[in-house]
Amino acid sequence: MKTQDLQALSSDLIGVMVVGRELPAYIFSKKFKNHLFFDADITTSDELICAIREMVLMSVGTLLPVAVFSSKTREVLSIFAPDENWEKNIIDLTKSMHERGNYYGYIIVDSSLRWVAYQTDPVSLGVFAFDGKNPWSEVSQDTRDCFVNRRRMEDLFISESMSDIDLINIFGREYIFELINNYS
Repeated sequence: MKTQDLQALSSDLIGVMVVGRELPAYIFSKKFKNHLFFDADITTSDELICAIREMVLMSVGTLLPVAVFSSKTREVLSIFAPDENWEKNIIDLTKSMHERGNYYGYIIVDSSLRWVAYQTDPVSLGVFAFDGKNPWSEVSQDTRDCFVNRRRMEDLFISESMSDIDLINIFGREYIFELINNYS
């Protein structure tokens, strides 16, 4: 797909997001098969972007162009081709956004709406929603370390580890419970 064609589709792509909804509510207008959560900064984490790419390749098989939107204004910020260096492009885009005073997160949408990565701002929980198979057991440990699946979220309530208790204290029991229910 040509870049100008994808830009023309940007309004269709951002339509996958329900305006005015934020996590822990279900924020997509489309029902995705799989959901993973992350707390790394989508605007600066090379590891997270690499993990998203690996999950996409393992779940739906191919990379397609993606549109990157501002989570605040919902304007299209950039289009990345499948063969571009997404990690470098994200860092360059983030620098440009920071120079303009925008410190919000991103919405990254696949051009065929097979997956979306969303984070309101760098310190909020984010969600990676995707169709296809869930390759959780097949991906690298580095990729698994970037995400928390629903089972792990449920385990927070029965765990006694300090890191799990900290997560509950940071996000709140009700928030995590709603997240589990809305993304089941």
